[in-house]
This record gives sequence, C-alpha cells and structure tokens, in this order.
Amino acid sequence: MTTNVGTSVTLTFTGFPPNTPSTATAPDAVTLSVIKASMFSRPTDAAGSVSYTASSTTPGTSTITVTAGQVVATGTLTVVPADAGAGTGDRALMGTGFDLPVLWIWIGGGALILGAALIVVLTTVRRARKHA
Repeated sequence: MTTNVGTSVTLTFTGFPPNTPSTATAPDAVTLSVIKASMFSRPTDAAGSVSYTASSTTPGTSTITVTAGQVVATGTLTVVPADAGAGTGDRALMGTGFDLPVLWIWIGGGALILGAALIVVLTTVRRARKHA
C-alpha cells in the first residue's frame, strides 16, 4: 500500500483463524492505530481477517507483520513525500505550477495595487470634504 507522509491507511490481513488474538509489529518509523507503537494487538473477525491503521512521517518502505495463532502474514507500507503524489487509486494534488518566488511576486504586486487604490480613495474623500 502506498500513501503520503502523515496520511493513515488501513491494511487488511486475511487467512487467520477466526476470533483469534492478533499482533501487528512494524518498524519504529510506523505508527500503528492512533498510538505511536511498534506493536499493537486486536482480535481477528469471524472470517479470520483483521485490519490495522498505519501511518508514517518518514518516507520509505516498511514491512508490517501480523501474527494470529500459528499464521503469519506480512504487508508493505510505502510512504512517499506529500508532493510526490500517491494514494489508493486517487492521485494526490500535484504542484499548481507556481514556484514560490513567483507567488511572492504576485502577492507583492497585489499589495502595491491595493495600496495605490487606497491612496486614490483617501485623496478623493479628502478633496470631497474640503469642497463641502
């Protein structure tokens, strides 16, 4: 499963004995469930599957291992930087085409135009009051 940095994904593992305690282990860079832990436990369902939520703030590939009874399954979590675009069928919002320096030029230009408009309005109001 591929995801962006900091985004949670649900990994589902199947083929376990039904209603059996399971344990998932992951490297320190991966957060299982909402708890920053390298090991987390929950029971399998009646069909023998179990889901774990995983996320990471570190790009890279990690292996998550789930054990229930005598059965062991592994899954791979690949984390990419947020601007690289990843997801489960969706593409993340890619770059907008604006470089940061260009964006600051537009912001500065807009501020200058607003400042000039303010000066024109204040001058007009002052002249109107002076002649009234």
